[in-house]
Amino acid sequence: MNDKPFFMDTNIFIYAYSTQDTVKRDIATKLVSSGQVMSSVQTLNELCNVLRKKFPATYAYAEDILSEIQALLPVVPLNHETTEIALKVSKRYQFNFYDSLILASAIQHNCLSVLTEDLQDGFSLEGGLTIINPFLLK
Repeated sequence: MNDKPFFMDTNIFIYAYSTQDTVKRDIATKLVSSGQVMSSVQTLNELCNVLRKKFPATYAYAEDILSEIQALLPVVPLNHETTEIALKVSKRYQFNFYDSLILASAIQHNCLSVLTEDLQDGFSLEGGLTIINPFLLK
């Protein structure tokens, strides 16, 4: 059983390490260091891609961010079961596969919610996983 109720999507990490939106950065930074979140290697891979493409971060900076994230929260691997769950989620809810892979990782690790701004806030999947946009919370 997982003791981390929230699964963090890539976009939350992007805001945590960006200077473009200070309000979202502050919220994201608090979430990353809250001790209540986990994520997957998929999100770290996506984060590296964004850092290199959109923010032209150096490799050293990207490596530092990865190290910091891995020190702050559990980062789980993907496996064949994750892929199978993602296919079922994608088929059932018509989400794109990579969003479904995030949801599948959360389901696989017994999270209560996925923190993302990419999917509909408040949407609940069968089984109880809820999508939360942390930037809409007051």
